[in-house]
Amino acid sequence: MWHWIRHWHDWAMNEIVIPHRLQSQSRSLYFSCEKAGIVFQNQPILPTADAVLVEALLRLPPSARKKSDFTLRLPGVDAIPAESFRKEEDGERFRVFFRFAPPPASCSAELYWRTHLLGKLDLPVQTVGDFTNELRVNLPTVFVNVGGQQIAASSVVANQCRGLTATALLRSASGLAPLIDAGLRAVFSWSRSAGEISVPVPLVASQLNAREALVSASPPKVPRRTGEWQVTWMMGETVLAAQRLRAITPKAFHDSLRLLDTRFVVESEKAGLRVHRHLPPWPEVLRAAPCFVLGSREPGIAGMATVLLITSGQNDLASEKVETLVTDGPAMICGRFHSAAELQQIETFELRCRGRLLGGLPLSPVPLATINGEGGFRPQSEFLWNSSAEDELLERMSKLMETGR
Repeated sequence: MWHWIRHWHDWAMNEIVIPHRLQSQSRSLYFSCEKAGIVFQNQPILPTADAVLVEALLRLPPSARKKSDFTLRLPGVDAIPAESFRKEEDGERFRVFFRFAPPPASCSAELYWRTHLLGKLDLPVQTVGDFTNELRVNLPTVFVNVGGQQIAASSVVANQCRGLTATALLRSASGLAPLIDAGLRAVFSWSRSAGEISVPVPLVASQLNAREALVSASPPKVPRRTGEWQVTWMMGETVLAAQRLRAITPKAFHDSLRLLDTRFVVESEKAGLRVHRHLPPWPEVLRAAPCFVLGSREPGIAGMATVLLITSGQNDLASEKVETLVTDGPAMICGRFHSAAELQQIETFELRCRGRLLGGLPLSPVPLATINGEGGFRPQSEFLWNSSAEDELLERMSKLMETGR
């Protein structure tokens, strides 16, 4: 009788009690894949992965702590036995590990204790085509080395470019792991040459495990001639993005220079250093310096320009040579400071490049025109027109129009 009762007791424990305890408790199932020694987590499985890893975190009663009782089942595959079984520090939870070859397509894995289902886990497998469709190349940018500085540009002075670097931000909602097989490269081609330079762009493990990564590539040398570069980002034979860089002549660059604005940097006892469009009254000025804002009409240009800042007045002419980086944005050029006494001897500051006058900054006020009785006006002494005078003219014309209404 005792043997008969013991038999039914063991059967009830193994078929009813323990399975009920395992199925009623919370459990966690995770998957990852391994490729070239790198474990990719929270990403779809690579079809070319070395192995797929599945981990189950369970609370097990003492009678269910046997590794051979756990299996993982996939469609069309024999039951996969647990590879390892490890106890957690709290002594109640256990980790069960499975390791197997990647399935040919996405499927579901089922975790069993003996013949009882404990849980299911979806195993997504991502093909190269799926990855290509969701991969995005954002902010492709070309940086040129001009004057020892790295400038984002779409045009450059041909004989001034000392280096070229292409950068891009890669983004994929599922992760960048497929790039370990597909390979990323930047192809540099020159309009005056039939050849091209292909630069591999390897990603480190942290980038492959992420969903976005900033990458860069540089060609070994850059032709210092006029023409056009094209930078093409490619994954295998698939074009992801392309960008162009134009190299122009020094003459075209210097012809594109223009004066955007003029200012005075003034130091006074009350306000300290301030920027003014016009000079304040002389008693308020301790010293001041001319300031020119230079730019280029060439879109996206980066180039070094040597300009001459000329001071003319009652004394002999004085000049100051300044080398500055010029883009299609504003570039500030400031001359040296002059005391109030020196400024009263100066008539104007001029900015020239290769003999061409770019603009001036007069210290004398804008002359007033004297209108005679016949409607004509008396000619004034020569005045160098500038942006400040233009603003003053527009302001006075606006007031005149408002008065006439």
